Amino acid sequence: MLFDPLDLNTYNLQYVAGSDKVDYKTIPAASSVPVNTIVISSGVPMITDGTRWSRVSKYGPSWNNILGALGDSRTANAGKDGTSENIGPLHWACMLSGQRLSFYTSYNFGVGGYSTQDIIDNTLDSACRSLPSSFFVLCGTNDRTTMTAAQSIANIEYIVTSLVNSGKDVYIMAELPRGDVSMSPTYRFTSDQLTAHLQVRNYILSMRGRNGVFVCDAWQDMCIPSSTTGDIKTGYSIDGLHPNTTGAYYVAQSIAKQIIANHPVAPSIVPVENSTSSGWLNTNQMLDGTGGTTFGTGGSGSLATGWRGSTGSTVGGITRVYSKTAEGYQQIVIGGTAASGSNPQMDLLSQVSLQSTCAGSTVQAFSEMSIASGSSGIISLQLGIMVVSPTTGTNYVWDGDYYTAASPLPSVGYSGVFKTQPIAVPSDATDVRLLIRSYGTTSATASGTIIVKSAGMKIVS
Repeated sequence: MLFDPLDLNTYNLQYVAGSDKVDYKTIPAASSVPVNTIVISSGVPMITDGTRWSRVSKYGPSWNNILGALGDSRTANAGKDGTSENIGPLHWACMLSGQRLSFYTSYNFGVGGYSTQDIIDNTLDSACRSLPSSFFVLCGTNDRTTMTAAQSIANIEYIVTSLVNSGKDVYIMAELPRGDVSMSPTYRFTSDQLTAHLQVRNYILSMRGRNGVFVCDAWQDMCIPSSTTGDIKTGYSIDGLHPNTTGAYYVAQSIAKQIIANHPVAPSIVPVENSTSSGWLNTNQMLDGTGGTTFGTGGSGSLATGWRGSTGSTVGGITRVYSKTAEGYQQIVIGGTAASGSNPQMDLLSQVSLQSTCAGSTVQAFSEMSIASGSSGIISLQLGIMVVSPTTGTNYVWDGDYYTAASPLPSVGYSGVFKTQPIAVPSDATDVRLLIRSYGTTSATASGTIIVKSAGMKIVS
């Protein structure tokens, strides 16, 4: 419903000239006005579902927890539609925030090499018209060879305003450092470029407090403090510009902080008990018991009932010792050195032949996992689904950061909720597997302690 402009006193409203809506002088609790009421707050249309206010898009009024991405190669690298990986800062941000927002590669509008003008000309309109209610924006670094700071600022203002006016929450990253003399000196800023870069960065920081805009800042985590050219910390990028696994984690911390502040309550999406009526397709989602007996070469210990472990052909000397924590969670301690091969693959936990529970449906996997501080030589921790069919071949979806280069996970401890993207299971599927997979670093010792609290697969459509 829309408020009658003639009845303004009831909800402390003011009439917006030339409009059939009204503007709040002060916004009341969403539960204190009728459900589906639409108003204008600070010029932005808002709607209430009885519990919260959400921005109304001219392309669709409903709120969802889908996070899209818009920008240059640093957002494009988070995974594009048609790829099996969900990597980079947006994996970390969603995982660390407990999937308050979930990133789908179908809504990644990042394009490598794009300037802010390229975004306006080619991808902004599609992003504004797309489904996600939230967007992560990282852009501007490619402007430094083509435009002034003032031109970049004007373009970024246009991008952010367009997204907000289309009903999106905008999580915008204040520009990041770039350049690493030991890796790619060509990415280092000249003095004039750094001055312009910092002007743009400061303008983004000044957006704090705007309706629908959430400014993320990872500069202190990513930049060498003593650098006079704005260099990124050594070991935080793959080339001096694009974050590696560790860099992506630190970038994502600032995004997750803003997501949590905007959405204080995390969704309940992971298994919490082994109930036959809970909708989970695999057995023993809580990894209870010690009846598992298939460890794979190099595996030993106490493995949860119904689960198995295995290794790829390149793992060699890497061992996995399984045990149960005092709370009953599954713990896996990784150690040793791969005998040969590149980026040794370890399927730490799996359940196979689940096709009978989901053939002809679309499924997703969910898990709560953690890794202790001090890990080394591990370049991924991933939750995935494998689908095998004689008509479509073997396909995967994954949630978890993974680079094929020597790019280890951050050595800090972390925990969170993993959530794969949906994958269709053909009616003729011959195998569907729920997987928790890890990779080691080529010719290096791997060590780390991983705890899996729960893991399950559900039909979503």
